[in-house]
Amino acid sequence: MTKKVIFLAIFLAFMFTPSPSPAQAQVFSTEQQATLDSLRDTLIALLTQQIAALQAEIQKILAAQAETQTTVQNLGARVETVTQTPLPTGPVVTFGEPACDYRMSNGYSKIKIPFDVSGQWSSGYHSIVPELVTPNKDYGRHPFASGGGAVIRFDTGDVLGAAVASVTIDGQVFSKQFTITDLCQ
Repeated sequence: MTKKVIFLAIFLAFMFTPSPSPAQAQVFSTEQQATLDSLRDTLIALLTQQIAALQAEIQKILAAQAETQTTVQNLGARVETVTQTPLPTGPVVTFGEPACDYRMSNGYSKIKIPFDVSGQWSSGYHSIVPELVTPNKDYGRHPFASGGGAVIRFDTGDVLGAAVASVTIDGQVFSKQFTITDLCQ
């Protein structure tokens, strides 16, 4: 409907706009002129109504945009608060590969297995136990301080072949199986 009214208004505007041609102006009877005036007034009223309706719609859209912008700002503040709050994390242990630490004078080698601890924790200890345990041998539990990683060190005289390196943090055990050889030869 709106497109038809606008098209009709443009059509009539071109139809009754005086042109610069030398042709004689068309003369309308009083009845025709009254009909044209009535049609023009009706078109003006319709266009005014359409303009008012569009202005009201624009106001609604602007209000919705302002509300959305406020909501987005509030969400942004909430997201910032959430991202700044550190989440409590448990410890995570990552083991490195066995490597030669140094060769001892008794012919054995000192081997090291680095490990890293991330997350929140308070106390821990590490040990390595061979698959074939020597009777009455204390393989020990060696404490270490928080703050990152540490190294499990042991003699090849005590551990060769399959062994399990373990790290216990706040009662939680992390372990990894290794095959230990004399890496310092």
